[in-house]
Amino acid sequence: MTTTYDRTIDQLVHEVERLSVSQKIALFSSIAGALLPLYREVQERTGIGSLESIENAIAAARTFAVDGSVADWDGMIEQIAVATPHGDDLDAPDSTYQQDTAIFADMAIRYAMGDTTVSAEAIEYALEPIKTTLCLAQLDRLNPGSGKEAQRWYDELPSDPKMKAGIEGLQTSMQRLLRAERITAVLIDELSEHLRVLRP
Repeated sequence: MTTTYDRTIDQLVHEVERLSVSQKIALFSSIAGALLPLYREVQERTGIGSLESIENAIAAARTFAVDGSVADWDGMIEQIAVATPHGDDLDAPDSTYQQDTAIFADMAIRYAMGDTTVSAEAIEYALEPIKTTLCLAQLDRLNPGSGKEAQRWYDELPSDPKMKAGIEGLQTSMQRLLRAERITAVLIDELSEHLRVLRP
C-alpha cells in the first residue's frame, strides 16, 4: 500500500526530473557535499573509507557543472566504488552514511559522463540517513518492516521535524536551481550548506 512517505518521494523524483543535466549534477554534488561530514566522521572513527576519493569526485562534478571541464570520469567511478563500504564492512547506520554520500558523488559523475541510465529515483537516498536514524530512535531497529505498524510509521514520517526539514531542503534547493540564471561555485557551496539538514 502506498504511504505518505512514498508519495513524498514520488514528488521529489518528479522535481528532479525537471532539472537540466547541469542542474542535476549541481544538486547531486551539493547533496554529496552536505553528507560528506558523515562520511568523514565514520572514516575517522573506524578507519574505513577513502574520503579523498569522494572529495575528488565531488570537486570534479562541481567543476563540470560550472564550466564543463572534463575529468577522468572512469577512474573516479572506480575510486568511488572502492570508497563505498560493503554491508559486511560496517554496521548501519555507519554503512548507510558512507554509502549514501558515495551514491551522490557517483551519480554526479555519471551524469557528467552522459550516463542516461542514472535514475532520479535515487533521490530517496538523500533522506536515508535521517530515515535510518529516526527508525533506530523510534522503533529500535533499522527497518520498520511491514504491516500496519510500518504503514503508520511511513505515513507519519514526513511530518517528523527532521524529515520535514530534509524534504523541504531538497525542494527549495531544486527551486533555487531552476531559478538560477547559471550555475556557479558559490551557488553549489550555498546549496551544500542549505542541505546540511540532511544530516541527522
